[in-house]
Amino acid sequence: MPDLALKEILGYVGWKSLNTLRLVSKDLCNFIHLVKPKIQIDSLRIKIAPNSVQIELNSSLQKSKVEIHGNGNSTSTVSGKKNISHGPTPFLSVTMEILEALLKRQNGPIGKFQLEIDDKYSKGTNQEFLEKFLELLRSLKAQNKTLLQVSHIDLEGSGPQAFQLLARVDSKFLKKISISRAFMKLEDIRNNELMILEQWKCAEELRTFGYYFSKYSKSPTFKSSTIHYSRLMDPKDLDHILGKPFENNEEFNEKTWYFKCADSNFALFLFFGRILFRFVRVPISKVPKEVSFN
Repeated sequence: MPDLALKEILGYVGWKSLNTLRLVSKDLCNFIHLVKPKIQIDSLRIKIAPNSVQIELNSSLQKSKVEIHGNGNSTSTVSGKKNISHGPTPFLSVTMEILEALLKRQNGPIGKFQLEIDDKYSKGTNQEFLEKFLELLRSLKAQNKTLLQVSHIDLEGSGPQAFQLLARVDSKFLKKISISRAFMKLEDIRNNELMILEQWKCAEELRTFGYYFSKYSKSPTFKSSTIHYSRLMDPKDLDHILGKPFENNEEFNEKTWYFKCADSNFALFLFFGRILFRFVRVPISKVPKEVSFN
């Protein structure tokens, strides 16, 4: 088989399968080592702890996991039954070497990139990791002339951390943003932070937990938004704020409203239930004729 065709085929083989194929023959092992075929990354999860990092990779439906541990003056990596010592090399440096090897061989956008760096887990270490990781992304951009390509980014961390990370993501591929805090104090997301980023404006879906918004940005791609709540002082106050609901189901404590949009072809539908608010932009043709806009 021609080398170019074989390289293309190997680009759709999972990370585990590549390592297995190395055992087939010496020639194939040397070929894989030489051409370093691209790999499809379905999901990549990184979790930071005070003295360790967990990396979980899902590649072509095959799962792999490696843990990097810093033990005083030494570092070790554990993957399955393998335990490798890296001597005095700092554990974050070993982590960056592993991530660089993965991201350099990325074939197409990562399906889901999940990063857990909240202060709840790793205060101090998380910021050092983020600085090194952002430097790695800058280096890869200089080499490949591309930003990090991700379809769904899921960050458990602070607003400033989200701002720094999103700025390194290619907005052309980003469809969904999830950001959350791990049992920390509620944090306000302001227009002059995340919302000015092109990545924020281009994303089709946003999920947050542990944040509140002092303002909403005007997004031409807005489709829907769901806000979960744990306590509401008095649902009747909503009628005074939003006006008379179009539907009011007192038995299930559910209400609905319709509002005009700046784009006359659409309307904003608001559903209120026991645990959530849901906003949906709907075509004006889908609005019941009985609706009197608030």
